[in-house]
Amino acid sequence: ERSLEDHQSRSDAEKAPALLTVTRLTEKTSKKAKRQHEIRAMRKVTTATNYNASNRRALTSGYEWNGGSSADPFADMQFCLGAMYAPATHAMMSMEAWQAVQINDDMRAVLASQINNRGTLQREDFAAYWGIENVIVDEQRYTAIGATSQSRLYPAGTMAILHVSADTQMRTFQRNFMLRGGAAGFTVLPWYDVNLGPKGSDRVKVSYSNDLVVVDDTYGAIITGLRA
Repeated sequence: ERSLEDHQSRSDAEKAPALLTVTRLTEKTSKKAKRQHEIRAMRKVTTATNYNASNRRALTSGYEWNGGSSADPFADMQFCLGAMYAPATHAMMSMEAWQAVQINDDMRAVLASQINNRGTLQREDFAAYWGIENVIVDEQRYTAIGATSQSRLYPAGTMAILHVSADTQMRTFQRNFMLRGGAAGFTVLPWYDVNLGPKGSDRVKVSYSNDLVVVDDTYGAIITGLRA
């Protein structure tokens, strides 16, 4: 069971009644709850121990893609794709990891062989070469509760390669099971708190119950230590 609360002072709401409403407060709180869920989902995807032991590629010093003297991205990718029990549909990484891919000499050689190359490796080039439909590069950051600094949603040196299926009857790497609740599994509880603020406050609690499960740890592979 997860929940998130927020409040809006009625004295402030009187100054901007069109902007400060219970509806907007509910939308803001719901977005925060969904964002927290996204963070938990990405943490699970980028944690190496959630993958089968035979589907983990841990690169050591000298094997990093961004300048390692023994780097071999082809061997690394072939290892991951060969270890998976289903074809890869998604490759996910941070901007820092993607930059390591872009400056690798072997990947540059592949790019140079293409007539229509645009001077730097594009996601669609990588996707087409490896037959992975979706290549996601993300630089989002978040501040964990109680933390004073931001963390990357995707680690700087990690690439997650997954088979993802929206069909609930099919296997997939990870699935989110929403338990009983309101719309899309979320329940909203609004109430008036007379003790908060000079004129009281409207409070909203957004809650949901879910189970984020790795369905099949062989339906994904992960590379860590990709960037020095």
